[in-house]
Amino acid sequence: YSSGLTMAVLEIAEEYKKVLWNHGGSSDELFSHGWRYLVGITSPASEYLRALPHWLAEESPALRRICFLYSDRGTFGRQVARGILESAAAVARHSVELVPINLPLENHDI
Repeated sequence: YSSGLTMAVLEIAEEYKKVLWNHGGSSDELFSHGWRYLVGITSPASEYLRALPHWLAEESPALRRICFLYSDRGTFGRQVARGILESAAAVARHSVELVPINLPLENHDI
């Protein structure tokens, strides 16, 4: 999955007027640009967990704090975090701490 690669291919699809069926890129920038030949089957990244603060407010009324760890690599994690932050502001009952983490790219056997 890569929004960067999808963005690069989108420019080619636009130039040649070919439909790009996007199933891997979900960066908000892909959906906010107004591409004419993009068919996206995923939600923008900022929408992935936007409903979480509302759900938590209903399920756990005593909860006052949300801590969200996200990868700071690329745009996806930051945009998911932004969606949570914006949604929590609308609920106005949660303080939100966003914690960027950088995990190594190595694949370790556990």
